[in-house]
This record gives sequence, C-alpha cells and structure tokens, in this order.
Amino acid sequence: AVTLVIVVAVRSACQYASQLLAAVLQTRIDCDLRQRIYQQLLEVELGYIQREEMGHLFTILSDYPRQTNRLVERFADGITNLALILVYALLMVLISWQLTLVGLVLLALITVLWRGRLRARIRESGVEANRALVRLNAIGLEHLSAAKLVRLFSREQRALRQFSSALTDYRRRLIERARLTSLTRPLFATLSALVLGLLLLTGTVFLPSPSSTWMALMAVFLVIVFRLMPPATALNDARVHIHGLYPALEAILAFLDRSDKPYLPDGRVRFSSLGEGLMLEHVSFSYEGSPVAALHDVTLAIPRGRMTAIVGPSGAGKTTLVNLVARLYDCTAGQITVNGVDLRELELASWHAAIAVVSQDTFIFNDTVSANLRFAREDASDEDIRRVIEQAGAQTFVAALPDGYETLLGDRGVRLSGGEQQRIAIARAFLCDPQVLILDEATSQLDSESERAIQQAIDRLRQDRTVLAVAHRLSTVRHADQIIVLDGGRIVEQGSHEALVRQGGLYARLVEMQQLRG
Repeated sequence: AVTLVIVVAVRSACQYASQLLAAVLQTRIDCDLRQRIYQQLLEVELGYIQREEMGHLFTILSDYPRQTNRLVERFADGITNLALILVYALLMVLISWQLTLVGLVLLALITVLWRGRLRARIRESGVEANRALVRLNAIGLEHLSAAKLVRLFSREQRALRQFSSALTDYRRRLIERARLTSLTRPLFATLSALVLGLLLLTGTVFLPSPSSTWMALMAVFLVIVFRLMPPATALNDARVHIHGLYPALEAILAFLDRSDKPYLPDGRVRFSSLGEGLMLEHVSFSYEGSPVAALHDVTLAIPRGRMTAIVGPSGAGKTTLVNLVARLYDCTAGQITVNGVDLRELELASWHAAIAVVSQDTFIFNDTVSANLRFAREDASDEDIRRVIEQAGAQTFVAALPDGYETLLGDRGVRLSGGEQQRIAIARAFLCDPQVLILDEATSQLDSESERAIQQAIDRLRQDRTVLAVAHRLSTVRHADQIIVLDGGRIVEQGSHEALVRQGGLYARLVEMQQLRG
C-alpha cells in the first residue's frame, strides 16, 4: 500500500511538473512573440504602419501568437507521441523485423496519401480562416473608431450587418477547417485497421508451420501494435492541427522579416546645436505607390530663432515637408542639414528630443492629465507639470476636472473638448523645452474663441525658439519672419506677408478668399 501511494505521488508530481513546465514554456513563447512583433511595429517606418490595414496588424499582434502557442502545444504533443511510437517500434523489431518492415512500408503509403490533397486543403483552409479573421478585426476596429459617425448617420444596423457578414464568413472558414481536420481521424483509423489486417495476413507468410511460440509472439506483436495505435493517432492529429495552424506562424515570420520593410536608419552623430538653423537642399519626396512626387526640388533655409510659415492649398505638400524635418520620413532626393550635418546622420533620439510637434490631430492617451504630460518627459516633477499647464492656459479646466491632474481623460481624450486637448498638447511641448517647434495647423479645427486662447499659448511657447508652422488660417502666420507658399509640391512664392500680398500671386488670392469667407 505504501509503495502504491509513493508511485501515485511521484507520478502526480511528475504530471504537475510537466504541465507547469509546458505552461511556462508556452507563456514565454507567446510573450516573446508579442514582444518582437510590437518592437517591429515601433521600429518600422511610419509609412508602412499607415499603409497596412489596422485589422491585419491587430491580428498579427493579438490573434496569431495565440494560434502559434497552440501550434507549439500540438508540436510538443507530437514529440511525446513520437517517442512512444519509437519505443513500440523497437519492441516490434525485436519480435519480428519482417512484420515491422511491412508495417513501415504500409505506413509510408499512408503518409504519401496524407501528403496529398487533404493536407494541402487543410493548410489552405487555415490561410482562408486567417484572412477572414483579419477582415473581421478590421471591420470591428474601424466601426469602433468611427462610433460617433456611425451614430450620427444612424448606421448602426449597417455596421452590424457588415460585422455579422464578416463573422459568418469567419465561422464558415473555421467550420471548414474543423471538418477537414476531423476527417483525418476516422480516415487514419480506417487505414490503420487496414494495416493491422494486412499485418495479420502477412504474418501467415512467415509461418512455416503452426507453433505455440509463433502464436505467442504474434499475440505480443499485435498487443504492441494495438498499444501503438493511440499515440500514432494522436501524432497524426497533432500533425493535422499543425498544418492548420502553421499559416499563423508563417504570417508572424513574414512580418518579422526585416528584408522587405522600410526602416529609418539611425545616425551616429549626437545633435548638439542648431547653429545657423536648418537647410533643405533640392529636397524631393514621393510616397510609396504614388506616381506623383509630394515634394519636388524644394530648397529652403529655416533660420534659427525665427518663425517660418508654410502655406498653400490642400495637397500642396505642407505636412509632408514638416514630417521630413521631424524625420518621420527620409527624403528620396536631396538633403536636409542641421548646422551643416545631414539630418540622416543624427541620432534619431537626440534629434527628436530637440523638437516638439503640435498638430491639429492631438492624441490623448486613456490616462491621467499628469501621465499624458509625462509622456513627453518621464522625469518631470509635479511642479513642472503645474508650470506647463499654467503656461498653456489650461489650469482652469484642469482644476475643474473631478480628480484634477489625476483625472482619467478617456480613450483619445473623450472627456476633453478640442480646445482643451490642444492645450494639453501645448503643455507637452512646453515640457519638452524644444529648440525647434513644429506647428501643423494646430488651431485649424477650433472655434474663434478657442483659437485666440490657443494662439496666445502658442505665442508664449514659440518665444526664443525656431518655429516651423503649417497654417490654413493665414491670420495666424501673418507676423512670421518668412512665409513659404507651396503648390503642387513646389515653392512658388516666398517672403513676408506684406511682400507676398503686394505681389498679387497665389498667397494674395488665398488671403482674399479667407477675407471674403470671414
């Protein structure tokens, strides 16, 4: 009795240890994959992220690692069962190598049959199921992002129909994959029974004359074959599921492959000073897949400590230009220099630490006011936070929040108005204390009262700094030191507000149009 208890206890401890080890291994693989995928998302060029479907990226980050984890689990099961099969096969060889050889030949024939159309179809069904999952995630994410628009146009039922259609397609693909994988077990069992029957038939060939010894050996051989069938069936099941899940691993490996994706190479020169300022020399840029250049042969000096405004009609290349200065992209021709050093030779982190961007599309994290500001500078003290909030003119509305600086602002800052979000963005810029301030139509979406308040905060922020401002409302840049007018990706005019108005060109027409609208 004591021995039995010890055996059961040891067996239970081994089972616990093996299950725990398997869980730790699977968790580690899952987390490692997600870490590498997320790192790739952070390192790849911004344009790649913007071109890719968000549902595809979400599926790679969220769903594919889970499928790969199941694949690893099945692979581990397959290794365990393969070890059992090898042990049984060795015993079979010791009893009758002839019958074992016949069994191996028959098994090879089954494998050849398996490697045919059914396996290919299972793999194809896995690919189709993943495509349906990507589409399902894409529709769900898109409708959630556009929740306000969906409600304003009363398109809830349309959104639900689209999601239901994608869900139905995904369910159908999963059922098809399950049908194919489930088919393999009875098929394998039938073929295995056929092999067993053929082995019995073949055994008579090696029987010169009936004997009790031979009958005993044959009985033992058949018992071993019967014991071999469950792990063989389990190994086949594991192989089937691996082929169904492998497309997810393929998709992850393809995404992690760095050879076919654009990256911004990091420079080795640490940024120290603007010197005389920035210089764009014959800069051209084209977005991937676009036959038309967004910028063409732009040459421009941005003096240190001065305000340079970029204006022009929609699609003129204004935002593209400031994105190149911020080095979110690299120009396809020409160069941008800072104090005589090519921007591409500067360390990205040191250059980005020297600039701050305030744009019309302010991103607010689902976190507190303090945490949103510390995203710009992690070591900022509470006193620093209060100071920049006052400089941005945001102290009144922050004080009115339920928990003040510790109030959660909701997803994308839903608890704040547009003007309040812009003040948070300006406070972030104050906290950075940048040498270069980039304003990308920072007040274009605001009402007149909010615009005046934000403009006052921006005026305080830009003091003693080099400012590059993209403006739709020309009244906000009329006092700029120089105004650059872009049209069709080219500089068509350049000068002060007064000089450009006197020229009577594109800028003068834009001013006149805005005065008429005003």
